[in-house]
Amino acid sequence: MFTPDQSQGVALFARLFSSLYINPPTLELLQELTQQNFADQWPFDQDQQSRATLNHWHATLAQEDNLSALQKKLTQEHLHLFIGVGMPQVPLWGSVYLDAENLLMGPSCQALEKFLAQADLMCTLKVREPLDHLGLILAALAVFLERIRKDGHQNQDVLLTIKNFLELHINPWVYRCLALQEQQASSFFYQAVGQLTHSLLLNLSQVFNAQKIKTQLYY
Repeated sequence: MFTPDQSQGVALFARLFSSLYINPPTLELLQELTQQNFADQWPFDQDQQSRATLNHWHATLAQEDNLSALQKKLTQEHLHLFIGVGMPQVPLWGSVYLDAENLLMGPSCQALEKFLAQADLMCTLKVREPLDHLGLILAALAVFLERIRKDGHQNQDVLLTIKNFLELHINPWVYRCLALQEQQASSFFYQAVGQLTHSLLLNLSQVFNAQKIKTQLYY
């Protein structure tokens, strides 16, 4: 049984990873990550590999002598990986992978927008951003998980929404994106973020019995 407390734990990590895909880490966040080891808070008890990754992530940051220099380095890496000049090294939009012409705002993105609206989740953004961006998807996933704690784990509508979100709008493309991240990331910081995001989504899919439907990918 997936308890409300577990859902809150997954939501915590989903929000953390969401923030790191949308923006590079601030100096304040890096300081927090050096002071707090999140390994004990990983919500999937059987996933010892992710706990080891979190321990290594924390130890690597704690040994860093100059966090300001690291923050600048990670800002540059975030730019090259996820924003780029032209196509980034690791596109974070689902439609890039699912559209034959690698278009933003493709049919899959439009389907996601409709899905979120039907699930009573309205996204207010400061800038126009396709909603199938991985950072926004993780933020939306956190909201759905927090509804479990609010409404109780017996709320079948919330549980079905999470299952469908994973199965229809995340799993078809996200593992290709995260594999690219692991290949392209030059720092352990972003390698770890990709590995942990992969583990979070894979574990959550197992909990909700969300399938990884075989889909044609174009990137």
